[in-house]
Amino acid sequence: MFCKYCGEKIADDSVFCKYCGKNVLDNDCEESSNPLSTPVVENGTKEQNVNKKAKTRVDIVSIFLLSLAISVACCTGFAIIRMDDSKPFDKAHSMGDSVYDPPYIMGSDYQNDLTNIRKEKFEEGLMKTALYSFPISFVILLISAKIRESSKDL
Repeated sequence: MFCKYCGEKIADDSVFCKYCGKNVLDNDCEESSNPLSTPVVENGTKEQNVNKKAKTRVDIVSIFLLSLAISVACCTGFAIIRMDDSKPFDKAHSMGDSVYDPPYIMGSDYQNDLTNIRKEKFEEGLMKTALYSFPISFVILLISAKIRESSKDL
């Protein structure tokens, strides 16, 4: 027999449809031997549901790619804005010129230490930007797509 909700073929003694999970007792399923008949489902025909699933996949791929582009833009912006802060310690970039400079530094080789601190902090900030910007933008875009989709249904 075929489920009248999703149109998939199920066993004759099934209690629930294994594809859509609907209760098939109480004559909820068509007892048709013709799998080509287009069963009616809650939101339209089976073909419409297949098209909706394909559109959902395209939407998720689009959201993924847009999130990736936003992440790349955030990392590029961070690198451009913080480029001067990652410069090595020299006459042009003295102590206190970078946001990464500690309040004080001790040691005989403070110039190399300061250069390494600037480089490490810059790389750490770039990594955090990449790490946080993608999932945050993905979730925001996914939520906005769901809101847009639900507003179309109204």
